[in-house]
Amino acid sequence: MTPKEAVKKEYGATSKNMMTPHVLGYGRINDSLVYELSTGHGIPRDSYQHAGPQIWGLSVVEIGSDESGAATTKRRHDLSVCLHSRDAVRVHIKKIKKEGVADHGKED
Repeated sequence: MTPKEAVKKEYGATSKNMMTPHVLGYGRINDSLVYELSTGHGIPRDSYQHAGPQIWGLSVVEIGSDESGAATTKRRHDLSVCLHSRDAVRVHIKKIKKEGVADHGKED
């Protein structure tokens, strides 16, 4: 399953994030974690639709399989972020890679 396929399966083929609706691309963090990188200007601040400064969203999805071997996906809210620079997104992805565990933040 490609990163794009996994994200679309989990969030829906036509859904858009209201804060960061412009998709920049998809990628793989490790064997089981993929992401969608998007950008936007957040929620309008007033009735004239004036939005804030540019922000970047990183939606992380975990890919797995069930007992029959069918592909599964799971939203990883604990790893997904909204940040104020693309460099901050790169740093966040590197941090996840460095930690090296797909179950970061999960409870047993």
